[in-house]
Amino acid sequence: MSIVHCVSNQGSSQLVQADYVAAMDKVRGEVGMVPTDSFLPITTDPVTAANVVLATHAARMELVEDIRANAPKFPIESFDRVHTLALALLWADAYYALSARGVGRLPQLDEQAGKFESILRATAQALAAANAIDGSSLGELPNAHGYRNRIFVLSALDALFRSRWAELEGKVPFGPELLDSTLATVREMGELLAVRDRTSPTLAQAATSRQAVYTLLMQAWPAVQRVVNFVRGSNEDGDKYAPSLFVRAASEHKDKADASTQPGAPMQAFDKDGKPVLVTPTANAATASVSAIPSNLPGGSPFAQ
Repeated sequence: MSIVHCVSNQGSSQLVQADYVAAMDKVRGEVGMVPTDSFLPITTDPVTAANVVLATHAARMELVEDIRANAPKFPIESFDRVHTLALALLWADAYYALSARGVGRLPQLDEQAGKFESILRATAQALAAANAIDGSSLGELPNAHGYRNRIFVLSALDALFRSRWAELEGKVPFGPELLDSTLATVREMGELLAVRDRTSPTLAQAATSRQAVYTLLMQAWPAVQRVVNFVRGSNEDGDKYAPSLFVRAASEHKDKADASTQPGAPMQAFDKDGKPVLVTPTANAATASVSAIPSNLPGGSPFAQ
């Protein structure tokens, strides 16, 4: 899954990986200062929210002169700040997803492993009851569920059947391909558990950074909406420049998989040590579609002298 974004076609430049890195580096100190007890709950898709900010940045910049004339107290640099926070949020969200990626496949593998265990264990017990094999070790196999227990049991059963396959082949209700699939599943589960163990601190840190950046953006955005609605009040088109970040979107996965994006956005990978890294793709990724809800903020200038 790649970091995704959309940008205005009006005068915007291509975003490359360095932009995301630079944005995160720029706000990292501020992110580290956000108290955890002040974190806002993530109640909308962070990627879609960041896309909204990026997509409307160029349009907002067209309002700078009007804002300076009609709301002189408003800090114009806030426009650049929310743009930077949006880029940083895309980076933080992708890094968080990357850190958690290894854990995501374990339940699916465990389900498949459970089917293999049922077949192998039942077959071994039937063979032991018929005195075809020594079943004394079967009673020592754990029955409690757990990824590591599953790996241990399957490894033991796989070794049992492989060690006597010449005499058991044709007498059991499966072929050698089941043992090969079992061994492959055991190995993949073991590798993912090792990755999870190595990246657990990174996952916690990534989750904290993601929520801190999200909090900063959501706290900064209402001021941008207020000044935009003030200067564009008579036109009733404030949502064109600063729409709500609480969007109605379809499935997050679908949103992140439709429509094209600019090249250069970081993509997720693991290095040889199982640590999460971000790399630059060579082809276009996907971007979120955005359906904004009017913010309906109250009128009146909050910047009166």
